[in-house]
Amino acid sequence: KGIFAIFFCQGNLLEQYPDDVIYAIRKGFNIGNHSYSHPKFSNINLDQGISFFITFLLRDSLCFFSF
Repeated sequence: KGIFAIFFCQGNLLEQYPDDVIYAIRKGFNIGNHSYSHPKFSNINLDQGISFFITFLLRDSLCFFSF
C-alpha cells in the first residue's frame, strides 16, 4: 500500500532473526540502529536506567541503513 516504516532494531535480535531483517529490507523498509542490546527497563531501578542512557548517549551514535 506504499506505507513504509523505519524499524529500530537491537543488534542481538538482528543476529537472531536475519531472515526477517532481509525480508523487511527487500520490501523497502529502513533499518535503524537501536543499540546492540539493553536491559529490560521494568527490571531495573531509576538510577540504573539513567546510568544506562548516559552511557548509551556518550558511546553510541544513531545509524540508518537503507537499501
